[in-house]
Amino acid sequence: MELIYTTRVTGFEQGKQYRNPHFFDKVEKVGSVVIEGDYPAIKAAYETAGIKVKITGHGAQTKKAAVKNSKPSESKAKDAEAKDEKVSKKK
Repeated sequence: MELIYTTRVTGFEQGKQYRNPHFFDKVEKVGSVVIEGDYPAIKAAYETAGIKVKITGHGAQTKKAAVKNSKPSESKAKDAEAKDEKVSKKK
């Protein structure tokens, strides 16, 4: 049996088992695991148990995508402006 850890709320395939990774507490007896997103503790637990693990970016945003799509905070924007001023003054 394949077990899929995901935060998706739609798009489930019949005959597959799904779990929310935020509620992971133990390794389950399965043939293989698919983890959608970045959950290194879950990956390590299953690999230690000798269960094949596949990681995909599907489902929850990966860290890279979350950073790319986030808006800089006001303080970060001010820091960037100050840095730009210093660079332009040097020229």
